[in-house]
Amino acid sequence: MGLKLYAFNLKSLFLPFLFFPIIGLPFLIYSITLMNNELKLYKYGKVKSGKILSMISKPGLRYSEVGKGVTVRYKYETTNGNSITGESLVTDLALMSNKKKGDFISIFVSTENFEKSCVIPKIESLRNNWNIK
Repeated sequence: MGLKLYAFNLKSLFLPFLFFPIIGLPFLIYSITLMNNELKLYKYGKVKSGKILSMISKPGLRYSEVGKGVTVRYKYETTNGNSITGESLVTDLALMSNKKKGDFISIFVSTENFEKSCVIPKIESLRNNWNIK
């Protein structure tokens, strides 16, 4: 009684929440593209052997350790005889103790573009019975 009706615009309430999808969408598209490229290598890639040039430990985030792994740089030869240097992030930290510089490691190389390659994860190889040494 005696109070004025108040109308609130709901559109202005949801406007701040549009900020998060607009900022996050490019990051989501980038990560999905990288994942699809690696999945194509897993499906259609050719198994080759690469020589380890260096292995650098990547610490990841402080408390959650998301992104922790080993960056492996390796060199491999294509069917044309060209020598290509590749780099791959591996989450298997046992790689640092089992392998050293100069050792050979199994990699997937794209059949379409020889520049694209990735290290074959040991855990995935065992889990899927790929029988890759």
